[in-house]
Amino acid sequence: MSKREKDMANSIEEDLLETTLKNKSKELYGRYINIKKEVLKNIVSRQQDLENTEAGSEHLYSVHRILGDLIPLKKLENLRHIEIFCLLLSVYLHDIGRIQQRKINIKEHHSVTGRKIIIEHAIILGLKEPEAQAVGCIVEGHGLIKINKLPDRKGVAPYGIVRIRFLAALLRLADDLDTCYTRAPKIIESLVEPRKSIKAKWSFRQCIDNVNIDPNTWVIEVEATPKDNTLHENILREVEIINDSLIENRPFLRATPDIGLYYSIIDVKIDNYWIKNIEKTITKNKDNKGFGKKQVYMDLPENTVTVIMKYDPSSIELYKEVIKPILVKKGFNPILIDELPPEDTLLKRTQEVISNSKIIITLLSGTGVSSIFFRLGISLGLHKNVIVLSTPDSSTIGDLCGLQKYIFHNKSELKSIINKQL
Repeated sequence: MSKREKDMANSIEEDLLETTLKNKSKELYGRYINIKKEVLKNIVSRQQDLENTEAGSEHLYSVHRILGDLIPLKKLENLRHIEIFCLLLSVYLHDIGRIQQRKINIKEHHSVTGRKIIIEHAIILGLKEPEAQAVGCIVEGHGLIKINKLPDRKGVAPYGIVRIRFLAALLRLADDLDTCYTRAPKIIESLVEPRKSIKAKWSFRQCIDNVNIDPNTWVIEVEATPKDNTLHENILREVEIINDSLIENRPFLRATPDIGLYYSIIDVKIDNYWIKNIEKTITKNKDNKGFGKKQVYMDLPENTVTVIMKYDPSSIELYKEVIKPILVKKGFNPILIDELPPEDTLLKRTQEVISNSKIIITLLSGTGVSSIFFRLGISLGLHKNVIVLSTPDSSTIGDLCGLQKYIFHNKSELKSIINKQL
């Protein structure tokens, strides 16, 4: 372990999470420290994919620190000692599944693999099976699974109950918020030279300066310095994903009054200097030959189908694996508004793309976000042919409530519906 890592580890060992655990149970605290040391010494270094942004010890320290910032002391004191024990271990074990993800045949999310590893290797890790079950559930909760699919709580004798859903939602939020430049050092990027498909992730994270968390006002603010409009768009889109996850998991974070956290929305703060710089970049690009409204919008391919959806992992998976392949097979050209170069304003881009689309497909899943409903409203106002696909748990608002929706429960049903409607 480098000196810097030791300094970071020492500073974290003095934080409120560990101090509270130590005061509540010296036995659990001692076991946690031993497991943490073993993970940092022998496991973490094998989690890091060469081309990916930071997923090693500094990421774990950062998630640990963010958790400490998210939970006010009065709320922390109401957590049971076994809950703090499981939460802290889930921090240092939440990416352990990445090690086996390198095997060719493993396609499941690393959070699912991680849960299996923790349970199957409980004794080696130094955990009792009920503890491993609880930690494994929390670890899986930081991935793609809907939190309500996890058990609400698990008992761990002789320590008591672990509120699984609350802790899983908390870990997911902390993991989502660790998105600063510290995860994408420029010197490492220059040495690694990541492939094109992952380079955008590096660029986006290099623009995030800090995440401010204020548990007194329940405000979370992302400070960013995007150098051009593309990066600005990427930041807004990524923060929208985190916000959507926060909205979906808000009921579990609020849990019960004694431990509930009431964060409502994550805001983006960009210095005026950079906003002006972005505006200049847009103006400059408009003047460039070949980059303008006519080039971007009027030359949209024939049979364009605009797909309106959230940029959460499950929606992206449905788009890539089901919706897009069917559209292409039937001779359509699917387009996501957010993937087109910006022109004028976001509103103008939305209007132009929808106006020039033959069909509008809207994917509603879980709790909706304002941009989805707004774009759907524009589509209806322009009298476009709109097909609304919806999971059973989704909802619409206002004048959209009476809209016909085609409900699907799985990918097979989604395929069937799309094929019938096109």
